[in-house]
Amino acid sequence: MTDCAAIEFNDAAISLYRPERECVVSPACAIVTADELKVGDIAYREARLRPHLAQTQFWTKLSMNPLPQPGHRASNFADLAYAHLLHLWEISGESDGDVILIVPGNFDREQLALLLGIARECPFNAVGLVDSAVAAAANLARPGPVLHVDMQLQRTVVTVMRADTTVERESVKEIEAVGIATLRDAWIGLIADIFIRETRFDPLHSAESEQTLYNQLSTWLQALRNTSDVAVEIERSGMPMRITLARARLIEHVQSRYDALVRELAGIVSTVGNATLLVSHRLSLAPGLAEAVATIAGTDVVVLDKDAATRGALSRVGEIRSSGEALAFVTRLTATEGHTPAAFVPSPAAPPPRPRATHLLWHHTAYALTHGTVMIGGEQGLLPESDCDVRLLHDADTTHLDDAVANVRVNDEPASTHQELFAGDRIQSSGHEYLLITLESQHGS
Repeated sequence: MTDCAAIEFNDAAISLYRPERECVVSPACAIVTADELKVGDIAYREARLRPHLAQTQFWTKLSMNPLPQPGHRASNFADLAYAHLLHLWEISGESDGDVILIVPGNFDREQLALLLGIARECPFNAVGLVDSAVAAAANLARPGPVLHVDMQLQRTVVTVMRADTTVERESVKEIEAVGIATLRDAWIGLIADIFIRETRFDPLHSAESEQTLYNQLSTWLQALRNTSDVAVEIERSGMPMRITLARARLIEHVQSRYDALVRELAGIVSTVGNATLLVSHRLSLAPGLAEAVATIAGTDVVVLDKDAATRGALSRVGEIRSSGEALAFVTRLTATEGHTPAAFVPSPAAPPPRPRATHLLWHHTAYALTHGTVMIGGEQGLLPESDCDVRLLHDADTTHLDDAVANVRVNDEPASTHQELFAGDRIQSSGHEYLLITLESQHGS
């Protein structure tokens, strides 16, 4: 057991961990005005109320570059980083002591040097600097290639390592397809659309209700790890407005981003060979994403708990500790079998074929799809009351969109030319939504 503490850095939040104490996490957000500087959770809970004053990327942009709007005690990004780090230490209740700094692999040399300079101005004593992926992997002694996959605000960081008696970093790659903020904003937009469709209430119309969505989203995501849907409630003029948020709907809404990330990871795996994929707790909070990653051939996927990197670092203080002000950046650690990861994600079986659509549901009426071109809208359309114009080509084998897909969406995503459609798909155009369904009688039931 060590008396060291560890601070893990991610551009979305920083966290402090000491053995046998609760981990303290502070979101990377700041509100900067001429008269005040707020950081951490209090700033995050005001960010949508005062968006022009909010700063959320000061760890990504860690430098001496000036802020767009300098303010009280903060003229550059480093000032915000210092205020945030000091705030984390204060809310942790620590007074002094040794600290290991755990940083992601995409911090460059200048940022590492600046971080150490900031740490020297804090009440603690920084005694070591280690790569977060290497620290997280150190307690997983599986010989061969290891990929650590973690999520930041605007990107996913993939660290390629090699494990035998040690775990050593080989390379770092950034994937822009998926990030915490990109997914969060997409899901907030979806939730708002569902509220509008089901209650005629737009929670993004008010800064207060928009802030409520952002404040509560992580709670809803956490709940959806163990259930298929969750109740979402927001007050409007003292009246509760409620919807049901389905896990499957969240996944469907960002499926294209998931697919892009899986393709990038599969390309890395094809280069390094069969690999263990260590998925961080941040990435695993995204519904369905760990399962999507588990479809990559030649991989064993392991979901790490939130303390994986800090625990790995604190169990190897002797290897990480440096003397003097210029701390060595450690990218290799001894590998041991001392800890079992949080969970293995089994590679899922191939999904069953999606059912063919036989009918189109609109306004509680099911219209049979006939062979040939099915018009939705227009004077000769299937649904003449509507003002949209969508053409479906339906035959014995497939249903797909015709060439004209401008302003048409499928499952809340822009439609593509000749996109194949199945039962369960939702077609949206000109303010109307149509649902493709299969009647059980069509299957002889």
